[in-house]
Amino acid sequence: MITAAKSQITIHMMPLAAPPLHLVILLGKDSTEKFDCPQDKIKSQGNGLDIAVKKFRMAALLWQAYTAEEMAKNKFGRRTFRFEEIWATESISHRDKMPRALPKVHIVRSEKTVAEIRDLNIAQQNVQATQRSGLWDIAYDAVEKYFAPKSAYDKKYVAVLILDSKWDVASQVITGHAALGGNAGLIQMGIFGSHSLHAWPVFIEDVVPCFTDCTRTDTKFIANDAGESGSYWEACCIGIGAFLHEIGHAFGCPHQPSGIMVRDYVRINRSFVTRESYSTRTKCPGLRLCMPKDECHWHRLDILRFRFHPCFKSAYDPPLLFEGDNPQVFGVDGALVVVSSTGVAWIEIYTEDILQSYFEIFPKVERNLIVSEADILQKISSIEKTRKIKLSIFTIGNGKADVDDFLALANSAIKLSSGGRAYQSFKLGLGGGRHSQVVLPIGSNKVLNAIHIYFGFALNGIEFVLDDATSLVFGLQEGSHFEFSLDTRRGESLLGFSIRSGFWIDGCDILTTLGRRSPFFGSVNGGSQYTMIPPRGYRIIGVSGTIGKWIDSFAILYQ
Repeated sequence: MITAAKSQITIHMMPLAAPPLHLVILLGKDSTEKFDCPQDKIKSQGNGLDIAVKKFRMAALLWQAYTAEEMAKNKFGRRTFRFEEIWATESISHRDKMPRALPKVHIVRSEKTVAEIRDLNIAQQNVQATQRSGLWDIAYDAVEKYFAPKSAYDKKYVAVLILDSKWDVASQVITGHAALGGNAGLIQMGIFGSHSLHAWPVFIEDVVPCFTDCTRTDTKFIANDAGESGSYWEACCIGIGAFLHEIGHAFGCPHQPSGIMVRDYVRINRSFVTRESYSTRTKCPGLRLCMPKDECHWHRLDILRFRFHPCFKSAYDPPLLFEGDNPQVFGVDGALVVVSSTGVAWIEIYTEDILQSYFEIFPKVERNLIVSEADILQKISSIEKTRKIKLSIFTIGNGKADVDDFLALANSAIKLSSGGRAYQSFKLGLGGGRHSQVVLPIGSNKVLNAIHIYFGFALNGIEFVLDDATSLVFGLQEGSHFEFSLDTRRGESLLGFSIRSGFWIDGCDILTTLGRRSPFFGSVNGGSQYTMIPPRGYRIIGVSGTIGKWIDSFAILYQ
């Protein structure tokens, strides 16, 4: 006799702690909630806000799936960004209406009218900087007011679709559209117009038909974006792909030599279909079979950025004690010593702001990495070796440091005002004030007893007090004042500084050889965090920089 058995497993899923990418449709305050659409599409699917939400959600899921696949191809698993989700009876398929978690699309109304938005004629054909910033500002103000982030720990990543973009037939310009992405304050955002929205899929079943639809674009009604959207499938590529390009900027990706972050997204269709339709852009038949080598890709450097980006965190990642770990970079005997609490991940090499090469250190964890002149020069051509070489150094803890002149810093031994020679670290802050240098009497009979800090809106000055009651002053003796004493009986001495810096030096605290740390002085929320401690085997012997209304720039001297 056979006895029937039944078992039940209950699975609970908790969303990742990683910050989500928020999806926003931006409307003018008097918007009719309609987007540009040819008559045939209006009859078959409509062009109202409800359809715009479904199309935007579907495009976002394609971004997510595409990025996950690209990460897997680069041996990082199917790691990708997540969305804020809602529980709804809608579906990404027209075959069922089962309740499920779906990406939430926020509907945000601007304080500007549709006419005010459209008057900013920000087509790709129009590159007037003031108008570009104007439409960005309209989107930013609306998003900031809606989400109201309160601190750096509440930073928002947002994709904004401007629904009131309009194709102006008379001027042949897409009004109320800008393809922009980047970081401003606590909002990291990519914005794009809705002029190609008619070509996007509504449901998962529409993806292949939309990426193969050869229907010609009629510019009496809809835009042929930059002449590259001559058919519906090409409009779908441009709209979804170029928007993803702006999301890349929001995640911190610059323009790259190849891939999504240039204009490779015109063939993003190849990642979703097996055959390609005729292209009006190239005037050529499409591929009979789309192979992986024919697809567009995220550049390897974009992939590396994503691997360590907070939005791409995985539940399996070990916790980072030093999130935003900006590395310290020191010149020593024709080389650089890069110090990072989490480890150096990769280094990019530029000349005249053009990427020349890069090299990866991860998955190896190097917290004290020596980068020699030979390491860098072998990566670039003989012509580029004569130009100023810039390095961008990235850490596992999502930190970054830029070295504007590699050779100058690697050979940074300077003559001290007191005589002798020492090395100077890279400078924080932009500078601009008068130059100043303080050299401590290391090796004499004098001992550093205390450090006085002068601060207010920013770091004003540092006074080094010696045991004979004399002092050496770097900066201004103005503002609030705090005295930090060293325990010289136990051999305590100055180890370095923890600095917050942007355009100038916002503030600092003092680090000692006994592991003590002073309170923070200055603006605790200003700039980015840097720790300035000499490399192993060296000791701090002074500071240098420039002084204006406060300390404009700052570096340490070490031997």
